[in-house]
Amino acid sequence: HWGRPDLRELIANSHPGLDAGHVLVTSGGSEANFAIVSALVNPGDHVVIEHPNYTSLYDVPRSLGCKTELFRLSYDDGFKPDLDALAKMITPETKLVSLTHPNNPTGSMITKRELEEIVDLIDRKKTMLMFDETYTELSWENRLPSAAGMSDRVVIISSMSKCFGIPGIRIGWLATTNRNLLDATLAIREQVSITNNTIGEEIAVRVLERKDEFLSRAREHVKRNFSIVDRWMAGQDIFEWVKPEAGVVSLPRIRADVNIDPEKLWRLLAEKY
Repeated sequence: HWGRPDLRELIANSHPGLDAGHVLVTSGGSEANFAIVSALVNPGDHVVIEHPNYTSLYDVPRSLGCKTELFRLSYDDGFKPDLDALAKMITPETKLVSLTHPNNPTGSMITKRELEEIVDLIDRKKTMLMFDETYTELSWENRLPSAAGMSDRVVIISSMSKCFGIPGIRIGWLATTNRNLLDATLAIREQVSITNNTIGEEIAVRVLERKDEFLSRAREHVKRNFSIVDRWMAGQDIFEWVKPEAGVVSLPRIRADVNIDPEKLWRLLAEKY
């Protein structure tokens, strides 16, 4: 139920200070998110979630009856998190803080120093941090270290879906040094998927055994596509953006001085294109 031992060992190799015993392989990153939140919170508990973010990171705690408060990233601040504002949002009732960097969908990054400050804040506030590292391997430079081994109040999520481009195998994982949380998330997934599909695990092992080769190919592909989008953004005057620093997504917006009805734009994109 924990996942193939050799797969867990390969995953642990990317998380300094961890070994295979700190890794639970799940049916995609989504199951990891569900298991973690379900293990940590009860209805009415306070949860702080970075915004904007991957949708299920909001939806799971909301579906479990949590009081979700959004820690908003601002376009004007380059979508960088204000750690002083985050500290003020965390109360004695806060059971979980959920952050994602490289951020989806803004492409925002934080520094190693900021990550250390966040973990220190979590320790001081005696809450838990779920840090989504799904896009970490597609950091173009200044790659963040994994937060998984920094504190037993931290649990990370990642998967084979984004950086390796194989979401169809449904292989993700969570990693933490917190033994109680590992046992609790295992108990939850035993009521959901029970175990992973063997073909998916086999593919994941084969890919991670040649990890550098696959990631090198992916990074070159992403850089080519980014250059296309970057040139297009520079050649038009309707949208503006904060250039993403990592990952494969960004969050452009319509310029304030452009008279476009957003509803008509969305319908045109959805219905015609």
